[in-house]
Amino acid sequence: MDIKSLKQTKFGVNTSSISEIEVIAQKYIAQGNDCLKRNDFDNAIIKFNIAKKHAQNPPEAFLGLGRAYKYKKDFSNAETNFKIYLEQQPDDVEIIVQLGEIFKEKGQYYEACDQFEKALKINPNNDYARRQLLATSNDILFIYSPQSGLYENKRYSKQNMQKALNLALKALPQNYTNDMKDVKVGFDYTSDLGGRSNIAQYEHKKRKITVTSDYIYASPNLVASYLIHEFVHAKDNDPYTSICEEQDAYRAQAEFWVHNANNVQDPEMDYVASLYKQSAKALNDRVEEIYTLRDPTINKTSPNHPPNQSLNAHSLNSSHTLKYSSIIAWLKNFFIVYLTYKCNGGCRQVVKAPDCGSGIRGFEPHHPPHLQTDLLNEGLF
Repeated sequence: MDIKSLKQTKFGVNTSSISEIEVIAQKYIAQGNDCLKRNDFDNAIIKFNIAKKHAQNPPEAFLGLGRAYKYKKDFSNAETNFKIYLEQQPDDVEIIVQLGEIFKEKGQYYEACDQFEKALKINPNNDYARRQLLATSNDILFIYSPQSGLYENKRYSKQNMQKALNLALKALPQNYTNDMKDVKVGFDYTSDLGGRSNIAQYEHKKRKITVTSDYIYASPNLVASYLIHEFVHAKDNDPYTSICEEQDAYRAQAEFWVHNANNVQDPEMDYVASLYKQSAKALNDRVEEIYTLRDPTINKTSPNHPPNQSLNAHSLNSSHTLKYSSIIAWLKNFFIVYLTYKCNGGCRQVVKAPDCGSGIRGFEPHHPPHLQTDLLNEGLF
C-alpha cells in the first residue's frame, strides 16, 4: 500500500468517502430517534447500533442508545452509553442529570448526587437538577433515619407550598378570591395521562388543586406557576373545560413566569413563556392545536370562557401591591391549605417519565429542547 492510500485509510474506513458514510450514519440515527418517539425501543437500539458501524463513535448514536436502554430500564447499558456520550459532550446538563437518575434508580445515591452537583456547577439555574439533588439527599437521610427523612420531607413540602401559595396569591387578580373560599392545595400523587403523571391537576368534586409530589423540592416560583394555572380552573367552580378555558389558564401561567422566573430555568415553562412573548395568539394557537389533537370532541368554549374573550381577561396583578399581612389574612379567610403527602415510600419516589414524553401539564423538566416542537409526542402540558 502506498503512502497516499495509507493517508486515505483510518480505522479500516477510506476517509475519501467519509462524508457519504456519515450521511448513512445520520440516516440511521434519525430512524432511531423516530423509533424512540413511537416507544419502539428495541428497533431504536438496532438503528443506533447500525449507525455506530457507519461512523466512528457518533455521539448521537450513544445518546440514543442511552435513552432507549433507560426507557427499557436496562440501566447498566444506559449508563455505559451515556458515559461514552458525555466523554464527547461533557457539558450536556440534561444527560448528566439523566445519568444521575440512573444512579438513583440503582440505589447509588451518592453517585447520583455527584452528577446532580456536576450539572448545577455547569448551570446553577437548572431547577430539575436542583430538586433532584435535594430529593436524593433526603433519600440518603431516609436510609440512615427513616423518621428524620420523613420529617424533613414533610417540613420542606409544607414550607415550599406555603411560599408558592404566597407567590401565586400575590399575582392573582383580587376578583379570584370570592370563588375559591374552600379550595384545598397540596402536594400529593397525581393521576396519569398516557402513562405519565400530571404535574398539577384540579379536581372539581373535591375542590382540590394537587401538585405532583415530584415537585416538593422544586422552586416555589415554579410550583406557583402551576397553582396559578389550576386556579383559573378552580375559579369557575364548574365541571366543564374547553379550549378557551385552557388558553386562559396558560396565558395566566405564562404571564406569571415571564415576570417571576427569577432566573430559574425550566424547559416546560420557558417554552410556554417563549410562545407568550411572541404573542398571546401564538400561545393560544398552540394550546388549541394540542388539545384538539388530544380530544377532537373538546368544546371550544365553556360557560365562563366564551369566544372572543379579551386576551387580557385573566391577566395577573402586574403591580404586585398586595401586602404580606393582607396575604396572610386572605389565606386564613379564603383558603384551606391542605398539605398532604403519602408516606409509603413517597419521599423516595423517582421521576420515571421518559425524556421524549410529557404529562398533562407539560414537558418533563429534563426534556431536550429539540423535542419540544413535536405535537403528537410532547403535548403542551
